[in-house]
Amino acid sequence: MARKSLTCKELGNEDCKRKFTGYNEGEVLMKAIQHIMWDHKVEKVTPEMKDNIRSLIKDEPAS
Repeated sequence: MARKSLTCKELGNEDCKRKFTGYNEGEVLMKAIQHIMWDHKVEKVTPEMKDNIRSLIKDEPAS
């Protein structure tokens, strides 16, 4: 099973180099939400924001 990944840059934060990886979409989603709330000071993550984040999560290439 392929690991999932997402970068903060893909979320629109061009200067942020943070990458989130996990074994499933939920794990990556949780890491990304925690990061944007703590490091980018986003106070509330709406269902629409979660859907957008979820849509950007992709399978990592096999190594």
